[in-house]
Amino acid sequence: LSTSSSTTALTIRLTGMGVTDEKVLGLDPSSIDFGDIPLGESRTRDIWLWNAGSAGSATLANVGTLGEELRVDSFSAAIPFELTTGTHFSLRAVISPQTPGKKTAQLFFLTQLPGFEATQEIQVRYRGISNMQPATSD
Repeated sequence: LSTSSSTTALTIRLTGMGVTDEKVLGLDPSSIDFGDIPLGESRTRDIWLWNAGSAGSATLANVGTLGEELRVDSFSAAIPFELTTGTHFSLRAVISPQTPGKKTAQLFFLTQLPGFEATQEIQVRYRGISNMQPATSD
């Protein structure tokens, strides 16, 4: 928008659905190292969550991976669940690699508040090691 006046403020009224840059979910740590996990095995790590917003109760609606490199075997809490403002919650994640080699993957958390959804991610580092033994002959 432009105007030829340099001293007059321009006011435009808007209505409708919008977005917010308010941080809804607090995560600690922001990066998890799962170390050397053989393929077909899993490891467990604790993740602290809290409602970092000011809008009251939020719902943790979903948790998962953004690719096929990792499989989330289980979480220590039934999802969805409510996160009230200021309440900290420990979520235990059991994760297993699906591809060999040193990898970085993303674990995402989808949070819902009335009117919008927010997604945050934790970086997951691991080294999927093949547990297959080389063939031998006599």
